[in-house]
This record gives sequence, C-alpha cells and structure tokens, in this order.
Amino acid sequence: MTVHPDGVRKLLNAVKPHKASGPDGIPNRVLKELAGELAPVLAALFNQSLQHECVPEDWTKAMVTPVFKKGGVHDPGNYRPVSLTCVISKLMEHVLCKHILNHLEKNHLLTSFQHGFRKAHSERLLSKLAHYGIRGPIQRWIRSFLQDRSMWVVADGECSPSTRVLSGVPQGTVLGPLLFLMYINDLPSCLTPGTTARLFADDCLVYREIRGQEDQVILQRDLVALQDWATTWGMKFNPKKCNTMSITRNKNPLTRMYEMCGELLQQTREAKYLVVTLSQDLKWSAHVNTTVKRANHTLNFLSRNLRFCPRQVRETAYFSLVRSSMEYAAVVWDPFRQKDIDALEMVNRRAARFVTSNYRRQDVSVTALLRDLKWPSLQTRRQDAHLVMMYKITNGLVAVLPTRLTPAHARTRANHAHKYRTLQPKCDTAKFAYFARTILEWNNLSAHVVDSPSLDTFKSRLLSSHP
Repeated sequence: MTVHPDGVRKLLNAVKPHKASGPDGIPNRVLKELAGELAPVLAALFNQSLQHECVPEDWTKAMVTPVFKKGGVHDPGNYRPVSLTCVISKLMEHVLCKHILNHLEKNHLLTSFQHGFRKAHSERLLSKLAHYGIRGPIQRWIRSFLQDRSMWVVADGECSPSTRVLSGVPQGTVLGPLLFLMYINDLPSCLTPGTTARLFADDCLVYREIRGQEDQVILQRDLVALQDWATTWGMKFNPKKCNTMSITRNKNPLTRMYEMCGELLQQTREAKYLVVTLSQDLKWSAHVNTTVKRANHTLNFLSRNLRFCPRQVRETAYFSLVRSSMEYAAVVWDPFRQKDIDALEMVNRRAARFVTSNYRRQDVSVTALLRDLKWPSLQTRRQDAHLVMMYKITNGLVAVLPTRLTPAHARTRANHAHKYRTLQPKCDTAKFAYFARTILEWNNLSAHVVDSPSLDTFKSRLLSSHP
C-alpha cells in the first residue's frame, strides 16, 4: 500500500478550519491553507510510518473532555468522554480506513446485522484482523496504533495527569469505529437459527418468535451464549440497561423471566431503541408524546431567546432544531391515529406563529400563516419521506432487502413499470406499517416521478407533483 500526495491533498482540503487542534497543537487552518505544500511531506511521512510499522508518539495521545448527558451531575457515569486526537493522525487513519473498508466490502466480510459504529475493544482485535485478511504491514501498523496510548482529561481549562489506555478502541479516532465493527462482527453467529441480533454500534437488539416453551428455552440459551461471547472477547453486557418486551396479540401469552449475567431482566411495555420508543402494542402514541414534549420544550427555548432575531434566523432554527427532531426515523413510526397526527401538527402551527412573530389569534389564522410560509403539513412531509425511501429501496440505494415487494402482474393498469402488488393486512398495526401503506402511495405516482434518473431529481419531481 502506498499513500499518494493527491489523496492527502484532498483530505487536507476537507479539513474544517474552525475545529480545535489536537494534542500536537497544529491549527487546522494551517493544514487546510497549506494543503498544496504539506501534501507531499505528509504523504512521505505516512509511507514511512507504514514502512516502519510505527506510529509517532504524538498520534497516540488524546485530550478527553467530559460532556454531560443526563442524570446527576456528580456521577461520572453520566458524562460522555469526547476525545480529541491529532488531525494529522486522523488523515492517515482516513487512508487506512478506506483501504480496509474496501477490502471488507469487496469480500462481503461484514455482517448485515450491523448498522453503526462506536467504541470499546481489547487487543484480541489483532487476531480478528488477521482472520479477515488484514495482515502484514497494515496489521502491524494498527498494533503500533493501539499500543502505548495515553490520555488526559481537560475540564474548565485544567488538565489531569496523563494516564495509559490499557484497552478499548481509541475514541476520537477515525479507525476506532471500523475496528470496533470488525471486533463484534461475529457476535450474531453465536445465536441459534431463528434468533436474530440487530446491531447499531454497541446497541444490541435480540428477538425470536416464541411459539412455545421450547422457544423460550432457546432464547434464554442464546442470552447465555451472548454472555459467553462477551467473556471470551473481554467485553461485558450491562444487565441493568437491558430489558425484555413481549409483542403479541394473544390474550393469554406465554410469560417467562429471562436472565443475563446473573440478573433477571426487567420486563417493560415500552422501550427506547435508537431514540424511538417501541411499545408492546406496536402503536406510536408513546413515541409521539415524547417527541411532542421534546419539540415543545425546544420551541419554547427558541421563543425566549430568538424573538428579536430576523425571520429567516427563526425559521432556520425551527427547521434544524425542532422539525428535524420530529421527523427523525418517521418512516418507521409515522402514526395513523388522528390524535397523534394532530399533536405533531400543533407544534408546527405554534412554530408558524413564532417564526412570523404573529400571535394575533383573532386577526390572522394559523392556516393562513402556514400558507404564506409555504410549509407543507408534517403529515405530507412524512408521506414524501415514505416515497423517497421506496425510491431508494427500488433502486438499491439503501441496504434494505425488498422482501415484502412483489412486482404487480403485467396485466394490471399501472402508472409506471415499478408498480408493486398491494398487501392486504387485517389489523390496523399491519395495515399502517411502512410497506402496506407506502405501496399504495407509490403505485399512484406518475412514471415521470418514479423513473427519475437520480434521487435528487425524484425529490424535486415529487415536490412539484403536489397540488
């Protein structure tokens, strides 16, 4: 592997000058402004580092800033450690990360059940790298990258003494997420067929269809297998952050307490997964209530602090801080109950008065304000998001297998060549699920929209198709 100056120059030009410099103290603006002059020098440095399979000492240091999450401010566990490492090291990591990722994808080595990256691993990672074909100078360079690392905490301008990092993927690095992904890549393989693990970085969701006591026994055995896997690879699950939820329509469902790491797992009717609240009845009222409460809280904050700002500033703040949070993962949780739809729209209506600074309820209606602002309803935006996702699935732009999509019979009257057979679910939960409701909307689109040559064109034509 050889690092070329042109590639380094491209990375230097992408450096954000306003970001903080790393432990080496080299300003980002210097790296960006002198990209042409520094690219050949850094390329030579990177090649020498690879050739000698050694990482410079400054690249193994990190400044850690504790960022408060939630809970008690005096509990260290309620702070997220944010690490700042050398930018030049990150450039080298970008080169290696792209090289390794291309190798993994080319050879289909990554599990399809992993959807994200994050932290934590042990030195056993090196054996897994070899197993996936990452050997020779690159593997030994990564060994040097992982060993003899140090960090110190910076809080209120004061620095703690430096301490060695004994294990874990270095936070604040480019390679860290990819190394962690490779480290836990074999986790789903320890489960019994029929039991599925879904991974998003270090979040793990395990589920199985329970038809009888035998399935309950198997699921418990799989939990033990996960525990054994973690022990083997120097990791551990936190049972206090784990819970179980049974999703069923049976009036007398099978019940069982499941155990992990010597503790009984708490049974719950609602659980958050990647910020989305899942309910036992597969309805979305609980998530909508949480979303509306958070949105109103943020909107109140904006109203207090931006009331004298220009209208464009207030609108941008609403779009980026409030509306975006109300639409996060909405393709999955889009509600069908009118009370939930109205609750979301009420936030949008409050925002219209905030943005226009018009609170005269007797003189001007919110409907008129929304029309003047040219804001579509949130329900319309969610419907458009459904169709955008369907375009991505149809054209292979996302890693979602169209298992529920069956091409419509050739003799049907189709508006376009990509019409799908509609589903006929009986219960409301299935009737208003993504594929069941979106296929109907998709089939009614014109060929001009569906046959768009690109995603951006599809979005533009879809927006133009609205009355």
